[in-house]
Amino acid sequence: MPFLAKALPAQLFYLGMILGFMGSPGPLHAAHLPDEPWRLVRSRLGIEEYRHPTSGLRVLLREEHSAPVVTLMTVYGVGSRDESKGTRGFAHLLEHMMFRDSAAYRRPSGNSVPEMMNRIGAIFNGRTGHDATDFYAVIPRGGVETVLGIEADRMKNLTLGQEDLDLEKSVVGSEFDRLENSPLTSLEFALWGKTFGDHPYGRPVIGTRSDLKKATPQALREFYARFYRPDNCRLVITGDFRTGELLAKIDRYFGRIGALSQDPSPKRPGNAAVKRRFRRVTLHRADQMESLALAQPIPAFNSKDIPALEVLAQILGGGKTSRIYKGLVDRGLVNEAGTEMFKDHDAGLLITRAFFAPGTRHQEIEKRIFEIYRRLRIAGVSDRELVGAKAALGRRYNFQWDGTFALADALSEAVAAGDWTSFVDGPEKIKHVTVGDIHRVARKYLTKGNTTAARLVSKKRSARAKPREGAPPLPEAPKEKDFPKKTPVPAKAKQLGPEDSDGIFSGSKFSARVKTSRVGSIQAVTLGMGTPGIVSVAGSLDRAGLGYSPGKAIPVLVTLMLEEGTLKRGKLEIAEKLEEMGGEIRFQTGLERVGFQVRVLASDLEAAMGILAEELRMPAFDPREFEKKKAAARAALLKAASSPPEQCRAALSRAVYDSGHPAFQPKFERQMQELDRLSVRDLSEFHANHYGPHGMILVAAGDVTHEKFSALVKKFFGDWRKHKISKLKVSRVSMPMSGSMKHIQLPDKPQMTLALGHGIPFNMRDKRFYALYLANRILGGGMSGRFASRLRENLGLTYHIFSDLEDFGRDLEGSWHIEMILGAAHADQALAEIHTEIAGFLKEGAAPGELQDAKNGVLGSYQVKLDNTSGAAAALLRGLEWGFGPGFLEEFPLKISALKVEDVHEEARNFFHPNRLAAVLCGSFPEEPAGKEEG
Repeated sequence: MPFLAKALPAQLFYLGMILGFMGSPGPLHAAHLPDEPWRLVRSRLGIEEYRHPTSGLRVLLREEHSAPVVTLMTVYGVGSRDESKGTRGFAHLLEHMMFRDSAAYRRPSGNSVPEMMNRIGAIFNGRTGHDATDFYAVIPRGGVETVLGIEADRMKNLTLGQEDLDLEKSVVGSEFDRLENSPLTSLEFALWGKTFGDHPYGRPVIGTRSDLKKATPQALREFYARFYRPDNCRLVITGDFRTGELLAKIDRYFGRIGALSQDPSPKRPGNAAVKRRFRRVTLHRADQMESLALAQPIPAFNSKDIPALEVLAQILGGGKTSRIYKGLVDRGLVNEAGTEMFKDHDAGLLITRAFFAPGTRHQEIEKRIFEIYRRLRIAGVSDRELVGAKAALGRRYNFQWDGTFALADALSEAVAAGDWTSFVDGPEKIKHVTVGDIHRVARKYLTKGNTTAARLVSKKRSARAKPREGAPPLPEAPKEKDFPKKTPVPAKAKQLGPEDSDGIFSGSKFSARVKTSRVGSIQAVTLGMGTPGIVSVAGSLDRAGLGYSPGKAIPVLVTLMLEEGTLKRGKLEIAEKLEEMGGEIRFQTGLERVGFQVRVLASDLEAAMGILAEELRMPAFDPREFEKKKAAARAALLKAASSPPEQCRAALSRAVYDSGHPAFQPKFERQMQELDRLSVRDLSEFHANHYGPHGMILVAAGDVTHEKFSALVKKFFGDWRKHKISKLKVSRVSMPMSGSMKHIQLPDKPQMTLALGHGIPFNMRDKRFYALYLANRILGGGMSGRFASRLRENLGLTYHIFSDLEDFGRDLEGSWHIEMILGAAHADQALAEIHTEIAGFLKEGAAPGELQDAKNGVLGSYQVKLDNTSGAAAALLRGLEWGFGPGFLEEFPLKISALKVEDVHEEARNFFHPNRLAAVLCGSFPEEPAGKEEG
């Protein structure tokens, strides 16, 4: 069949083609291995598995030298399915405790795990699932040995003291509240619980509050000793390293670790036996949104049915060409819908979800989904659907090779389920899936008698919160005499030498590969990278963002409509073409510009650029599609009105900015009114006046030559007419003379959000920005920032707190934003602690070592963001948008490195004012203060 012959080879999808595509690794020479021999267990597609001869530790390695970045994942074979009554939630609690003190890494010594990770600029965290717990760090290559030392020490020497446990219990309690805040998360818990019953998969991974409360250090030590051991661990490491050298380092740190228990490797529960019957669960919440989920139990990850089920899931609900989208979203019955497949060790779920506003009948949507199932069972699928689904799955697989984290993440998921080779073997198995296989698994699994139906029903109470004016002001900042002892800061950081510089400050290597040219008024830029066969394009149009329209809804809806068909092709035709080539195009509305991203195989770049040009230049603005987008936007506003973070951010924007600033958000009621007044003509006029080539930037990163890319830009955009050039009316930002406080009452939200902020009166190009950026990093940057150290690590008041400099642009002035989640009982204390920490920093400034740590963290994380083609293209685009040249990739590290302690302290004192912060607290208040209004 011509379509089949044409489509699949273009994906470079099958394993034989991928192997040639990625480049076959050379043989591993014995001279490259450490003296203590590792046993090479398996090698596939350049991924090599080694086993340590004495400890039993297994290591998955893949060298990839396109960027000086490494991802290191430590995967332990312990998850919620290994827990029993009394220990439910222990796997997750231990994940938290792994960031507490160990023998060599301790907060009192200034070298705790978060502090050390932040010093090298790591993007790091931990995750607990049904089958495994993993810890990941994406790092500059010079930080590998630091992370190996951390992982080895906390594998065997975790302290697990009572004080740390009490603090982390409080943090996990805050996480419980956060999850219960979300109606969709609560519905998901109910869905899995109803389906799996007594099997561990039926319980939330976070566990139970009762077992958390009863957890003791001794009980955790026993759990830790049983599961945290080298023979129950896999290291997954991808990126810029040399295999022999890395194995020698791993042996140095892990080689002498024996099992922490004399028990054999832990035994695990058997497969989940889910009886085939219809189940229903209904959840009532006050949120102004509703949802329906239909789930079918499926077998374990290694079942012969899994490849066919993956293809079925894609055909059923995998995008605009899917049966669910065409049958529900395209007909305007729901706002969003799709299908997701979970592959776990014991069993999994195939879940189809639909989201809609209150007033839609659940019975009608459920009936339509079952009708889609019935037709799949009776008639099966077409050859065209099969080919398209395989292409889409091929795209997903190909993109998992783009960047060290994407690959390590995919491998760790396969390790957690039971076998990493299921990742590399998956495409080969999908290659052999037939129409008959799809028909067979549809008949087997898509039945009402094998379904759990979960409904989220709104209580129909208005969740449009009314902020209470005249609420009590923020507490005054403490006087100097009230300052507590200064928060401990790390010991002086090592000054980086040439070897470290190669591992952290390597922007110049990217900058030297940047090529740029002009196509009329369009700037075309390329960055050659070593990721073979993949290209990412990041671009933007000037003067088309929120700041160029009096109503915020118009630019947003124009952007949404770009994907809904052009004057040449309908949206489904475009979706099918993108699916066939395995590409993706995404748009987003910014404050000043409209951005877009394209990721595609290099062989399909021209076709993808052609579609991008059509969508940008000649959107159809079909009235029927417009009404669907309006309905989806209404539902999104209702959802935001029920969300503490969204309500807080919107209210804070009104306190910080005047109505002329692009980041100013009107109240949700007003946004709804504006949306209702819009017509297609409003969108068409805005597009005609603001979309055009002036100030357009296109950046391509990956496997592309500058000559080819600039020729494509000329072909598709070279004759684009110049549009009306509007000037951004720059709204100056000022700081208030005093602080303010608002409360917003939201029902069913025990986990509250606190947001604080004030304006910063300069734009991104001001030289003071860099010093203030470092000052913010010291206060609110990550788990080792002063806010997190004090409120999370030392006091256990929050699961999450951060601060950032937001909304700055080439011409835009922005703000300082602090945000945390917390329980209502902690609100007053949290406010006081934030004020205390800021005041202390303004009085004392940063210690020299603290500043050096902040510099290392900023520059390391900056490099880490260049890990893949998408990240590199986006980083280069941002610099160009801000008015800097292509050399920004190397200029930014130099500007940060040159800053001194006094520079940072001066700008912090000039622009951080705790007594001028506007504050908004959103959520369910257990007791109503006088005058508080309920939304």
